Amino acid sequence: FGQQVRREAIRSLLLAVRNSAPSAAAEQELRDWLGILPEADDPFHGLECAYRGEAARMAAALSLGEGSRWYLEPWTWTLRDWDAGLCFLMDAGAPIARLDAAAALGEYMWLADSASQPYWQTSDERAQRSADLGRRSPWKHPVRANWVASHVSDMNDAADISAGCAAFRAGILCDIARLETGRYPDRIDAVDPITGKPLVYDPDRGLLYSLGADADDDGGAFRVAGMDRDWSWPLRTGR
Repeated sequence: FGQQVRREAIRSLLLAVRNSAPSAAAEQELRDWLGILPEADDPFHGLECAYRGEAARMAAALSLGEGSRWYLEPWTWTLRDWDAGLCFLMDAGAPIARLDAAAALGEYMWLADSASQPYWQTSDERAQRSADLGRRSPWKHPVRANWVASHVSDMNDAADISAGCAAFRAGILCDIARLETGRYPDRIDAVDPITGKPLVYDPDRGLLYSLGADADDDGGAFRVAGMDRDWSWPLRTGR
């Protein structure tokens, strides 16, 4: 939620710059923001590295046998009081945790491979794996049912960030073109990272948006806290 609020605040700031009187200074400031905003693929590249790093740590811990307690303990430090039972399992039930960690290695490698591919290409398999993890008992499968399951949801968060970045960057480029030429371009080449298709772009109606992580077309209705909507960039009407 905090990340979403920050992205919405950034959007408001960018629009304030855009809505200022057309000038070379406004155009330069928009160009400066292009250098700051991540590319649409950046969130997934970061996740891929994180997943591979997690798999490497887990593999190293498993190779130490009983000594892998050094790897399990940091997890217990982050648990809340209501997780006291799971905390006990990770301590007294370390063999169970290690067995499940071995099975989780394959899940992390799949996640890393999935993060390296376009989001829309792996959506069906990701949903299937997420449902499978959701059916696992946190007592019998403490690693997969808790940590791997939460990391699968990280992919959706990355997709949401990616969608916003794609829409914002495309919108800034459109507004820079309008400052330079007096009108929006007839077409844009920006791709929606959620669908693999072009971003929705209709300058005559003032529309430019990504469908957002839920992949539902809400007609460009901008995200509000707690609701899955589109990531939109409002264009000035009248071209």
